[in-house]
Parts: sequence; C-alpha cells; structure tokens
Amino acid sequence: WRNAFLGRESLFAWAIRTERRNRTALPARFARPHLRELRVVHLRSPAAAARWIARQENGPDA
Repeated sequence: WRNAFLGRESLFAWAIRTERRNRTALPARFARPHLRELRVVHLRSPAAAARWIARQENGPDA
C-alpha cells in the first residue's frame, strides 16, 4: 500500500510528472487548426469551477 502513494511509480508521482508534461504540450495541441474553435477554460479552484458551472446553467454566453 505504501508504494501506491509514495513510491516512484505511485499514482501521485505519475500525476505530478504528467501535469508538468501536459502544461507545455496541451497549449500546442489546442493551437492546431482543427482545434482552434474549442474554448479552453482554466479553473484553478473549486470556487472557480462552481462559478463556471453556474454560468453554464444560464447559458454559455451568460
């Protein structure tokens, strides 16, 4: 069990490595011509997510 959370191959370690890699890779992917029409929303807190969800319930342009 300990290695599931604290080892080099743990889910936590994988999430940290993946986040770093995606931080640079994802903006480049979304800049591709066929994906430019997508809107990327950066939500940095549960409160920001709640506000965004509330706005979506009133319509995406509200």
